[in-house]
Amino acid sequence: MDTMLLRILVSTIVVSLLIFIILLIKKLLNNHMTVKAQYHIWYFLCIPILATFLPWNYFYLGEGIQYFKSLLFFQRDMTSKSERINGVDAFQASNSDLLHDFTVSVNKSTPDFVYHTFFIVWVIGVILFVGAAVYSNYQIYRIKKSAAAVHDQKLNQLLEACKEMVGVKKDIRLRETSLITSPITFGIFRPYIFLPSKTREAFSLNELKCVFLHELHHHKSKDLFVNYVMWLVRIIYWFNPFIWYALKRIRMDRELACDASVLNLLDESGYIEYGHTLIRFADKKYDRTLKQIAPGIGGTKKQIKQRIQCIASYSSDSLVLKWKSK
Repeated sequence: MDTMLLRILVSTIVVSLLIFIILLIKKLLNNHMTVKAQYHIWYFLCIPILATFLPWNYFYLGEGIQYFKSLLFFQRDMTSKSERINGVDAFQASNSDLLHDFTVSVNKSTPDFVYHTFFIVWVIGVILFVGAAVYSNYQIYRIKKSAAAVHDQKLNQLLEACKEMVGVKKDIRLRETSLITSPITFGIFRPYIFLPSKTREAFSLNELKCVFLHELHHHKSKDLFVNYVMWLVRIIYWFNPFIWYALKRIRMDRELACDASVLNLLDESGYIEYGHTLIRFADKKYDRTLKQIAPGIGGTKKQIKQRIQCIASYSSDSLVLKWKSK
């Protein structure tokens, strides 16, 4: 148990440092990186997180782990402070000194108490966040059960045209339901796009085109898979505030990258229409728990505002900028 806790603690330190480095790189090289590169750079967080669960003993790194353990925790078996005290064995000296015996005893029991306390608290947090993930998936299940297939011919033709523009060949199921207020996309192997009820009446075909392009880019970029990885990270490192901040930035960078991909397919007049489409979802109810599993075009008012500002200043990436990003 203590070995696993040690791995988690060490990886937490490494991940926190890596988050700081990524944020620093994004700050210093902001003008030399594309929006997509600023999103994809977060993928490096997977390296130390995956490394936490590798069988390091097979890589002959047991001594390294033991070294970190000696740095971060008290050793379980306390040896004497010196081999001899004035020519007498430390063992004999300790027997003659009750206070020294008590100190050694406390030092031996303290690590066990720390290990067990931290482990119990960590497990409780993991259980709670696993429960939250299960609840989110249950919400998706309810949406899928309540959703009705869209048989509108014009809308299905528009979806197929958007799929061709984005380059998505997989079959995308279009559904509508009253349980959501803004479109979302879900499903890695059997992808769906869910529309709120009466969306067809409330939005024009051009606005729905913007919605489809956005949702299809989430599918193309494998953002749904990334969402599950983010949930796994949240479950394991729920106690780390740096992870919470990083996940918030990842979601925002993901939406900005998706917006940039959509704008790259539109002309300048389409930028304005896409921005107006986003604004129409700013006053909709935003389910944070659901959106962490199923990305969509909507968001909080603060997020929509930042995205509109990026759309207003958008310009297509030059070849030089793409190479610098790589």
